[in-house]
Amino acid sequence: MYQFLLDFYQFYPSTISKEKNYYSISYHFDQYFLYEVFDIDRVYWQASITKTDDDYYSFVYNRFHSLISEYEKHFYVLLYCKKKEYLDYDFSIQKYHTCSVSLQWYHQWIKRIEYIESYYYEIKGKYNGIDESIDYYLGLMNLSIYLLSDYKNSTGIGCLQRKKYQKELWYNPLNVMIDLKEREFAEYLKYIFWNNQYQSIDLKNLIYKNRNQYNFQFVLARVVYPNYYFDLVDQIVFFQEDCEHIKGIISRSIEFSQYFDYLVMIIQEIYPIKKVSF
Repeated sequence: MYQFLLDFYQFYPSTISKEKNYYSISYHFDQYFLYEVFDIDRVYWQASITKTDDDYYSFVYNRFHSLISEYEKHFYVLLYCKKKEYLDYDFSIQKYHTCSVSLQWYHQWIKRIEYIESYYYEIKGKYNGIDESIDYYLGLMNLSIYLLSDYKNSTGIGCLQRKKYQKELWYNPLNVMIDLKEREFAEYLKYIFWNNQYQSIDLKNLIYKNRNQYNFQFVLARVVYPNYYFDLVDQIVFFQEDCEHIKGIISRSIEFSQYFDYLVMIIQEIYPIKKVSF
């Protein structure tokens, strides 16, 4: 990749390290990330919608004045990493790029259950951690679908947000999407649980402060939706991720159910929701 960067971007990096799905590049005191991309139209959209927002890393155009660089039949984009500290998001402020969005989770989740069940029967018996836990997490997915059963064809307010709520992807413009604003709030509630921050946060105050911002039926459905588990299952099955990693999720299942029940208790005080518990 050294020659590629010289040919396309006219600099010779100090170091290049291959990470899981990108290259980390150092050049003097600057940091860059090189990603292979597959949906070029989406990349152009992401570049356009984040170009005036200093919160995100910058796309670097190559010497041919193109955002996309084709090399050995693969397509790449280069991002310039601005030095930033991770900041918690203020959900009370106005979101960028708000628009009306249809609720698609209900139908998407049904399709994902069908997909998971179809490939699970092909791998059954190969991964003990998955075999011992998958029925429980399929049950949670069905619970999330149940919570949306009265909203199959609803619409709501969408906003620009992070696709994956991970610290290392927080400023990455390839991680942006537009979806219902409830998704981002719910993913934050899951993030603070999995990163052991929820006990130091006044959850009641957080929810009360945002009580007029969200449909909390959507929020709860998204909180209970176990994307954290099934994303890892996909990594294990298709990308040979260590199956041991799933044990950390399973070991906290009771703690997460207690956390969810506490959120339900708070929300029931301010918002009419279906009766639900793990």
